[in-house]
Amino acid sequence: MAFQYDPGPDEPGHETWLNDAWRTGGGPTWVTGSYDAALDLVYWGVGNPSPEFQGAARPGDNLYTDSVVALRGATGELVWHFQFTPHDEHDWDANQTPILAEIEMDGVMRRVICVANRNGYYYVLDRENGKLLKGVPFVHQNWSSGLDPAGRPILAGTGDLSVSGRHTYPSLAGGTNWYPAAYDPKRQLVFVQANDQGSVFVQTPVEELERRPGEFYLGSGRRIPLNRSFRCVL
Repeated sequence: MAFQYDPGPDEPGHETWLNDAWRTGGGPTWVTGSYDAALDLVYWGVGNPSPEFQGAARPGDNLYTDSVVALRGATGELVWHFQFTPHDEHDWDANQTPILAEIEMDGVMRRVICVANRNGYYYVLDRENGKLLKGVPFVHQNWSSGLDPAGRPILAGTGDLSVSGRHTYPSLAGGTNWYPAAYDPKRQLVFVQANDQGSVFVQTPVEELERRPGEFYLGSGRRIPLNRSFRCVL
């Protein structure tokens, strides 16, 4: 069973989908989440917006795509969210299963979730409120120059898509994908399969977009992966 996280009218986040784009907005979940019984919170990663490679058709941040959402287990209430890649145009969905961990940061033990994201950044978030505690690249990336204090990417312009194509890191496959990561609490190390690769992302002109029921709504004619892979320990 898949759930969609593109909010309709009168729902929080709807204002981040302009042009009525929420109707075809995407945002599916398709990998298992994590549960904190003490907080009664379920943490679930959310997929990419649609059309995948043509953001002009869906202006705005496109919540709650490319996010992790924390839901109250007893009620399903949305308690908090953290969006890794606002207005994603590279298919960098956030469907990875969040790792629940207790780690020492600056001499203090913190209850956190750890996520190595497809956009090339590794994140440590406070488990109770979703606040960013740490965010660093774990593979080569050229689409942003870093993260602001709230964790929003600072765009470098090198990830902007074009009809002629743009070579961007990470690739379509992302810095990692849906594959489960692992955590060793004794050594406080996260083990994640990582992709050190780029792709040439090609964009369909917005006036040529056509959505056909039952078919992928991509907004791109082709994607060319340039592959190198390795495993990463964080």
